[in-house]
Amino acid sequence: MTTSNESGSASAGGWSFRAPKPSKVERTEPLPEPAAVPQADPTLLSDPAAAPAAAPVTDVTNASVKQVHAAISEELRRAYEPSRVPEMRDVIMTACAEFQSDMLECIHRGSFVERASLCQAQSVKFWKCAQDYKYVLKKMGYPRKAVTDEQRVVMVREANSIVKKAWEMEGETEVLNKFFPVRVAVPKDPPS
Repeated sequence: MTTSNESGSASAGGWSFRAPKPSKVERTEPLPEPAAVPQADPTLLSDPAAAPAAAPVTDVTNASVKQVHAAISEELRRAYEPSRVPEMRDVIMTACAEFQSDMLECIHRGSFVERASLCQAQSVKFWKCAQDYKYVLKKMGYPRKAVTDEQRVVMVREANSIVKKAWEMEGETEVLNKFFPVRVAVPKDPPS
């Protein structure tokens, strides 16, 4: 049921709808016609020799492009052997194994007060260890594919000393007592 009143609005079941009013802004001039698309020269389409010549390629530009292409091709041909040393997460978990063990021991067998605080003290030590190792190894480039296994072994050795020095500077004596330096070695190839 729709009714209309004198103000130009219609109502339906308690709702009122206003009739659209004409715009106060009126166009005095018509809209411009769209721009015409330029037509292609039919002689260029039928005769490719009539097309304007492109700028000549200089030998310097051509040689530099060939050098870049050769460098990219060589890099793509170089085989990335999968690493035979542990991944970064395994190195971190090995280094922080003692702290993780303390945290899990607290979660499973800790006192009521420790578990009520979610073993905060043990958890903080574990995550500090993990984050310190992760930061140092990432800054050194451990996860990159182009790094050799021998370089990764050196990186882990250096990460051990850097993290240990950082903890000594912070005065973390309890953490240093449980410090476990990770030792990584590249496995020997089996004799053929």
